Amino acid sequence: MYTTRTHKRRRGEQVSFRLVTLKDEGKLFVFATNTNLKPRKIRKLFRKRWGIETSFRMIRKFHAKTTSKLYRLRTLYFYMAVMLYNLWVLLNYKHETGIPVYTLKLHITLSLVLSFLPDLEVDHTQDKQPG
Repeated sequence: MYTTRTHKRRRGEQVSFRLVTLKDEGKLFVFATNTNLKPRKIRKLFRKRWGIETSFRMIRKFHAKTTSKLYRLRTLYFYMAVMLYNLWVLLNYKHETGIPVYTLKLHITLSLVLSFLPDLEVDHTQDKQPG
Protein backbone atom coordinates (compact mmCIF):
# COMPACT_ATOMS: atom_id res chain seq x y z
CA MET A 1 0.00 0.00 0.00
CA TYR A 2 1.30 3.43 -0.95
CA THR A 3 0.31 6.84 0.38
CA THR A 4 0.93 10.14 -1.34
CA ARG A 5 2.78 12.85 0.52
CA THR A 6 2.01 16.54 0.74
CA HIS A 7 3.91 19.50 2.11
CA LYS A 8 1.00 20.53 4.31
CA ARG A 9 0.67 17.03 5.75
CA ARG A 10 -3.08 17.18 6.19
CA ARG A 11 -4.65 13.74 6.28
CA GLY A 12 -7.50 14.72 3.94
CA GLU A 13 -5.00 15.67 1.22
CA GLN A 14 -3.36 12.26 1.16
CA VAL A 15 -4.45 9.34 -0.97
CA SER A 16 -3.72 5.68 -0.29
CA PHE A 17 -3.59 3.26 -3.18
CA ARG A 18 -2.38 -0.17 -4.16
CA LEU A 19 0.09 -0.60 -7.01
CA VAL A 20 -0.83 -3.65 -9.09
CA THR A 21 1.25 -5.20 -11.87
CA LEU A 22 0.18 -7.81 -14.38
CA LYS A 23 2.08 -9.41 -17.22
CA ASP A 24 -0.32 -10.45 -19.95
CA GLU A 25 0.04 -11.01 -23.69
CA GLY A 26 3.76 -10.27 -23.37
CA LYS A 27 3.10 -6.80 -21.95
CA LEU A 28 3.50 -5.39 -18.46
CA PHE A 29 0.47 -3.52 -17.11
CA VAL A 30 0.70 -1.30 -14.03
CA PHE A 31 -2.38 0.03 -12.24
CA ALA A 32 -2.86 2.31 -9.24
CA THR A 33 -6.10 1.38 -7.51
CA ASN A 34 -7.96 1.75 -4.25
CA THR A 35 -9.67 -1.65 -4.66
CA ASN A 36 -8.74 -5.15 -3.55
CA LEU A 37 -9.66 -6.72 -6.86
CA LYS A 38 -7.44 -9.26 -8.58
CA PRO A 39 -5.09 -7.91 -11.28
CA ARG A 40 -6.96 -9.58 -14.17
CA LYS A 41 -10.29 -8.13 -12.99
CA ILE A 42 -8.70 -4.66 -12.72
CA ARG A 43 -7.40 -4.95 -16.29
CA LYS A 44 -10.83 -6.05 -17.54
CA LEU A 45 -12.54 -3.10 -15.82
CA PHE A 46 -9.89 -0.69 -17.09
CA ARG A 47 -10.43 -1.84 -20.67
CA LYS A 48 -14.18 -1.19 -20.33
CA ARG A 49 -13.57 2.23 -18.82
CA TRP A 50 -11.08 3.11 -21.55
CA GLY A 51 -13.71 2.32 -24.18
CA ILE A 52 -16.28 4.51 -22.43
CA GLU A 53 -13.87 7.43 -22.11
CA THR A 54 -12.87 7.09 -25.76
CA SER A 55 -16.54 7.12 -26.77
CA PHE A 56 -17.22 10.32 -24.82
CA ARG A 57 -14.12 11.95 -26.31
CA MET A 58 -15.35 11.06 -29.80
CA ILE A 59 -18.90 12.25 -29.03
CA ARG A 60 -17.44 15.68 -28.25
CA LYS A 61 -16.20 15.83 -31.85
CA PHE A 62 -19.82 15.56 -33.03
CA HIS A 63 -21.13 18.00 -30.42
CA ALA A 64 -22.43 21.34 -31.70
CA LYS A 65 -20.63 24.32 -30.17
CA THR A 66 -22.82 26.76 -28.28
CA THR A 67 -22.52 29.49 -25.71
CA SER A 68 -26.17 29.09 -24.77
CA LYS A 69 -26.92 28.51 -21.11
CA LEU A 70 -30.28 26.94 -21.91
CA TYR A 71 -30.28 23.44 -20.45
CA ARG A 72 -32.80 22.15 -22.98
CA LEU A 73 -30.76 23.28 -25.95
CA ARG A 74 -27.50 21.91 -24.55
CA THR A 75 -29.23 18.58 -23.81
CA LEU A 76 -30.63 18.42 -27.33
CA TYR A 77 -27.17 19.07 -28.79
CA PHE A 78 -25.71 16.28 -26.65
CA TYR A 79 -28.37 13.77 -27.77
CA MET A 80 -27.81 14.76 -31.39
CA ALA A 81 -24.06 14.22 -30.94
CA VAL A 82 -24.67 10.75 -29.48
CA MET A 83 -26.90 9.84 -32.42
CA LEU A 84 -24.35 11.06 -34.96
CA TYR A 85 -21.54 9.22 -33.18
CA ASN A 86 -23.53 5.96 -33.12
CA LEU A 87 -24.33 6.34 -36.81
CA TRP A 88 -20.64 6.97 -37.53
CA VAL A 89 -19.66 3.82 -35.58
CA LEU A 90 -22.21 1.71 -37.47
CA LEU A 91 -21.12 3.04 -40.87
CA ASN A 92 -17.46 2.43 -40.06
CA TYR A 93 -18.26 -1.10 -38.92
CA LYS A 94 -20.16 -1.78 -42.12
CA HIS A 95 -17.34 -0.33 -44.24
CA GLU A 96 -14.58 -2.28 -42.44
CA THR A 97 -16.34 -5.65 -42.34
CA GLY A 98 -18.47 -5.51 -45.45
CA ILE A 99 -21.22 -7.11 -43.36
CA PRO A 100 -24.61 -5.38 -43.33
CA VAL A 101 -24.99 -3.78 -39.92
CA TYR A 102 -27.87 -4.80 -37.72
CA THR A 103 -29.52 -1.47 -37.00
CA LEU A 104 -30.71 -2.25 -33.49
CA LYS A 105 -28.17 0.10 -31.88
CA LEU A 106 -29.29 3.03 -34.00
CA HIS A 107 -32.95 2.17 -33.41
CA ILE A 108 -32.39 2.06 -29.63
CA THR A 109 -30.54 5.37 -29.68
CA LEU A 110 -33.26 7.05 -31.73
CA SER A 111 -35.93 5.65 -29.42
CA LEU A 112 -34.12 6.95 -26.36
CA VAL A 113 -33.64 10.39 -27.85
CA LEU A 114 -37.27 10.55 -28.97
CA SER A 115 -38.38 9.54 -25.48
CA PHE A 116 -36.52 12.56 -24.08
CA LEU A 117 -37.94 15.04 -26.60
CA PRO A 118 -41.02 15.85 -24.48
CA ASP A 119 -38.58 17.04 -21.78
CA LEU A 120 -37.09 19.44 -24.33
CA GLU A 121 -40.34 21.30 -25.08
CA VAL A 122 -39.71 25.01 -25.12
CA ASP A 123 -41.13 26.99 -22.20
CA HIS A 124 -40.64 30.57 -23.37
CA THR A 125 -41.44 32.01 -19.94
CA GLN A 126 -38.24 30.49 -18.49
CA ASP A 127 -36.01 31.29 -21.45
CA LYS A 128 -36.56 35.04 -21.64
CA GLN A 129 -33.48 37.04 -20.79
CA PRO A 130 -33.88 40.13 -18.56
CA GLY A 131 -33.29 43.44 -20.25
